[in-house]
Amino acid sequence: MLGKHFLFLWSLAFLSPVVAIFFAVRCYALHSRRRPQSERRFPLVWYVIVLFLCAIIAYSFGLYFGNSWACSSPQSGNLCGLIGIFVTGPFSSALAIFLVSGLLLLLPADDAPIAADDAPSHATTSWYRKLWQGQYSFARSFWGFFILGTFVGVIIGMNPVFLFLPVFLFFLGFGFQLCLFAYEITAGVGVWRSANALIAASGPSLKFNGSMKIIAAKTVVVLVIGFYSIRLLRIMFAVVNHVAGR
Repeated sequence: MLGKHFLFLWSLAFLSPVVAIFFAVRCYALHSRRRPQSERRFPLVWYVIVLFLCAIIAYSFGLYFGNSWACSSPQSGNLCGLIGIFVTGPFSSALAIFLVSGLLLLLPADDAPIAADDAPSHATTSWYRKLWQGQYSFARSFWGFFILGTFVGVIIGMNPVFLFLPVFLFFLGFGFQLCLFAYEITAGVGVWRSANALIAASGPSLKFNGSMKIIAAKTVVVLVIGFYSIRLLRIMFAVVNHVAGR
C-alpha cells in the first residue's frame, strides 16, 4: 500500500520544506515589524544558520525512524530505505523549520510603533522593485532574497512530479527554470546595488570584514548566475533537440 502512494508522498515531501521556508520568511517579517530597530532584531544570518542546522538534525532523525518503520516488516522490499531519504526525512526537516521559526514570534515586541511615514513607501513600492533598486539591506538582499530564494527554487525544480508525469511537464519545467533565472538576475542586481549602497554609506569607515563580506557576496552572485546560465543553455538545447526530433 505504501509503495502505491510513494510518488505522491515523495512530491509532498519535496514541497513541505518550501512551505516551511515561506513560513519562516513570514515569521521573520513579522518579527521585523514588531521590532523596528535593527539592533533589537534577531540577526538574519544567525536565523538562517539555526534553521539550516535544525533542518539537518531533524532530517537525520526522520531518516532513521522512517527507515526503521518502513523496513520493519518481513514484506518490506529492498527499496524500503527510500522512505526515510525522500519522505520522512524532508517532512522532519520541514517540521523543524516550522517549530523553530515559530519560536521567533515568542520574542516580545517593542513598544515603539513604526513611523507613519514608512507606510506609504511599503504600500506603493513592490518588493521586486525595491529589490531591483537595492533598497533592502545588504544582508536581507543576499541571505534572504538571493540565497534563500535560489534554494527554494532549486527544491521546487527537483520535485519528482516533473520526472514521472507526461512529457508536457518537461516544457513546464523549462518555463520554471526561465522564471527562476529571471528571479536570480533580479536578486543578484539587488545584492550588487545594496552592497554598493553600503560602501557609499560607510565610506572610509567600512571595516576589512565588511569589505570581505561584500566581495564574497558578489563572487557568489557571479558564480551562481553563471552556473545557471550554462545550465539554462543546456536545457534550451535539449528543448530544441526534442522539438526537432518530433
